[in-house]
Order: sequence, then C-alpha cells, then structure tokens
Amino acid sequence: MALGQPPLSWPAALFLALPLLLWLLDGSRGTREAFRLGWCAGAGYFAASLFWIVEPFLVDAPRHGWMAPFALLGMAGGLALFWAAPFALARRLWPGAGRGAVILACLWTLSEYLRSVVLTGFPWGLTAYAWVETPVIQAAALVGPHGLGFLTLLAGLLVGLASR
Repeated sequence: MALGQPPLSWPAALFLALPLLLWLLDGSRGTREAFRLGWCAGAGYFAASLFWIVEPFLVDAPRHGWMAPFALLGMAGGLALFWAAPFALARRLWPGAGRGAVILACLWTLSEYLRSVVLTGFPWGLTAYAWVETPVIQAAALVGPHGLGFLTLLAGLLVGLASR
C-alpha cells in the first residue's frame, strides 16, 4: 500500500494489497492473529511511507544519525497500532468475508480519523493520499479525506471479495 503514497503515487498498489489483507484476515484464527497481521502490515506500511521522517537526523549525521532508525521504526511501530486495532476488532465481529469487508473498512476509517486527531494528530499516510496525483482526489472536496479513504478501502476490499 505504501507504493500508492507520494512520491511513487501508484494507487493501483492499493487494489493489490487490500485484497491480500482481506484474505489474510479472513484466514486468521482469532483476534490475536488479526492484531498481529494488522500491526505487521501497518508497521511495514508506515516504515515505507514515512521514510522522510529520518531526514532531519541526517542534517548533522555524525551527531544525530544514530537516532534515525529509532525514530522511523518507533514511529512505524506506534502508528501500526492504529491498524492493529481495527483488524482485531473486525475479526472479533467477523460475520464472514462479505460483511467483514464493510466492517473492516468502517473500523479502518475510524482508526485513520482517530490517528488524525488523537494527541494532536498525525494525518500523514492516510489512504486517500494515494489519489493525490490523480483526478480522483477531487472527490475529497465532497467527502473529505476520510470519506475518500473509506471509499478506497471499501473498493479495494470488495475487489478481494470478487476475486475469491
């Protein structure tokens, strides 16, 4: 999914990653496994999409460069909790892959909203940002970034259902 974020801006990556995540979640054996899946996917996503967070540490690399990996991995690990929670909760409420996809899209969108406002917020890396370099981003004027993120998540997860 991080390939969809700038600077690569390849939104098609969402429609490859989201079905895979849905299949993995549907095959998970419980909430703990779903939590781990969400955390691992989120940690990878944030580590890849927030690569730029290390740049300030490299200005004076001999003094501060050693902190760069801790900043990136610590931030990615912490933000991954905002993916792990909706995955675990969706799995707990899982009525099957069909309705489960809708539940996951709703919970994931709520999680993205909370990540944007809790503790002063960190709205970087929202799902909707994958559309920044396309005309689709204009939909955010009507439904906001979280609405566009929801529509993107739902569409990607439904692709996963259709391809089962």
